Amino acid sequence: MKNIATKTLIFIFLLSAYLTSAERILAQENQLKDVIKLVMPATVLVMTYDAKGKPLAQGSGFFVSEKGEVITNYHVFKDAESIAVKCPDNSVYKITLVIAEDMTSDLVKLQADIGNKKVPYLLLNKTKIEVGEKIVVIGSPKGLESTVSDGIVSAVRDVPGFGNIIQITAPISPGSSGSAVVNMKGEVIGVASAQMLEGQNLNFVVPAEKIAALKVKKQSVAASKPKGAEKQSDTSITVKDADGNVYTTVNIGKQIWTVENLRTTKYNDGSAIPLVTDGTAWKALITPGYCYYNNTTNAESIKRYGALYNWYAVDTKKLAPKGWHVPTDAEWIILENYLITNGYNWDGTTTDNKIAKSMAAKTDWKTDTGRGTIGNDLSKNNRSGFSALPGGYRVDFGPFGNIGDLGLWWSASEIDASSAFSRNLVYDNVRLLSYDLTKSCGFSVRLLRD
Repeated sequence: MKNIATKTLIFIFLLSAYLTSAERILAQENQLKDVIKLVMPATVLVMTYDAKGKPLAQGSGFFVSEKGEVITNYHVFKDAESIAVKCPDNSVYKITLVIAEDMTSDLVKLQADIGNKKVPYLLLNKTKIEVGEKIVVIGSPKGLESTVSDGIVSAVRDVPGFGNIIQITAPISPGSSGSAVVNMKGEVIGVASAQMLEGQNLNFVVPAEKIAALKVKKQSVAASKPKGAEKQSDTSITVKDADGNVYTTVNIGKQIWTVENLRTTKYNDGSAIPLVTDGTAWKALITPGYCYYNNTTNAESIKRYGALYNWYAVDTKKLAPKGWHVPTDAEWIILENYLITNGYNWDGTTTDNKIAKSMAAKTDWKTDTGRGTIGNDLSKNNRSGFSALPGGYRVDFGPFGNIGDLGLWWSASEIDASSAFSRNLVYDNVRLLSYDLTKSCGFSVRLLRD
């Protein structure tokens, strides 16, 4: 009898726990439905057209005011001659003004011509984003209007020179770009961007604080289009290293890069960087060192290609003069994303990484016949003004190689005790490549302004 009573109590306890769990799941489902019902009417399909009225691309967006102000990604609208937005109730409004834009954050605020109407709109979240927080994404992937996906905030990452970026578990695909990412209160925590960290299978969101920071500059859609192909070098901004060498710079997005490879023989405190010419000695290095390709002493070659530094020299954080630094891996990613989303791919597209040609200099590279490669018609290189030269490298066990074929540049970001991130351009490739390579290798170095 006692055993029966005990089993009955256990059953009642388990049944109660099950019902509590089921009620919680039902409550969460109802909350999700309420959020979707609240947010959906404020979302739009963004439709872009060329000068002849031919459709170009579609993306997602959402209203942030009852007056018809729309937020979407900059890359969605950048090539358009005209734009319209379609609401869930099938209303279509023409975009008449570009209110504000930020190419680095990949954001734009547009004005829809809604006449005397008032439209549903979303509020921006102003509280701290927490990892594990539930979120909902409502957009139009591949033109499928008002598509809903949900997930959680999996990370909030601080990207130097940019600020916070939110990583989520909900999928972001082409067409989802510009979607509102909302919390369970229906507040916008950020904007989905399928272009962020291209090719890394991670879903990133530009935070709502970047929307609030947009600077108003009202102009027509046509007037806001990017002008010109070649990026200008900013000769008014120069940087001098500890040896007195002067480097010119180029503005790319919000970053300012040196146009030449570093060739200093001294740290910024005036002390000497060890010059290591012997291959056996180079192989044994676990401390800072530099050399020149094939141990040349030719001043013209040194000025043109710069020096080759191992990563231990980079890690001293003393290679760059005050106000400058060796770029981190995250800062290389910012450069990559800016060039992709702003049409610097060799074929003018704004997806995938095909930016090598726009970064490579117009001279010194080995020729190639592949479509869009660096070596195919050098006269079409260097639209970004980055002016990368194929300075070769020194491998970790001592020998030099591949001058004319490729260039390698260190990042300041370590992977583990023996390797660090680098970037690589090759004459027969269309991509800016990312590699983790041994710290003992000798690569070129570029500087980025703080």
